[in-house]
Amino acid sequence: MSPTANPALSTWRTLAAGALVALALMPAGDAAAEQMAVKTRVLKNVALGSNVSVGPSSFVGPVAYSNYFSSGVNFANAGATNIAGNTVTRVLADDITPVAALIGGDVRELRFTTVNIGLTQVSTRINFRFWFDNGAGLPGNYYDVPADVSFSDELSVPVGLNFMSIGIPAGVFTLPAGPIWCGISYDDHDGTLGSTAAQLDKLGQAVSGTAAIGTTNDGSFLTTGAGEFSGVDNPAGVAVNPVGGPHFNLALELIVDQATPTAKSTWSRVKQLYR
Repeated sequence: MSPTANPALSTWRTLAAGALVALALMPAGDAAAEQMAVKTRVLKNVALGSNVSVGPSSFVGPVAYSNYFSSGVNFANAGATNIAGNTVTRVLADDITPVAALIGGDVRELRFTTVNIGLTQVSTRINFRFWFDNGAGLPGNYYDVPADVSFSDELSVPVGLNFMSIGIPAGVFTLPAGPIWCGISYDDHDGTLGSTAAQLDKLGQAVSGTAAIGTTNDGSFLTTGAGEFSGVDNPAGVAVNPVGGPHFNLALELIVDQATPTAKSTWSRVKQLYR
């Protein structure tokens, strides 16, 4: 006689499987420290030293900060070091003060540059890090609104100046009220990409001038040592002063999904909205 299935046991297994799925989807207590994988698009590849910009953003929304062009000057992060099996460069960062009217909106697109001053393309993981300002013009506490904000993506970086963009999911990066620091480093993803320290040292960012939207203080920031710096407060480093001109800012742009206005609504206004 064939065994009869136990409905209670079957139901228990179904509930258990559902619970595991729910746990997998639920943000863990320390999940904020993990990097979110994002997809990078190369918008334009041009020769080193080019003084160019690119067209409108992909995400349709207001621009909270824009300094997205190259002045023809490039700066390599350098300092690549093998740290516990991961060869990683220093972090090069710039301060960003976004448009005040857009505070609280979701950052949905980050546009940036990566330069490759070498002779061949380099496979790398690009790491994006963010900090609050420490009040003295340097990175302070790690940015955590609504949780630690860390992104990464792997790609092969062509030789030259590359204008790039990443799309960011809603609800993971809230535009702050004050200045933040945006930093980028490059690594070989724990040795899986086969890039050498010498190759990674050829990667960096394009230098731009004054911001067209929002503001930035002249000068950037470079960590003293190599590392990913995810979740690290007050990273050690030095200010990078203008080279060959009055400005040393990085080519960056933030596009947001504007927050819902909190202005009071009259009953007449409500009736108009729902007619």
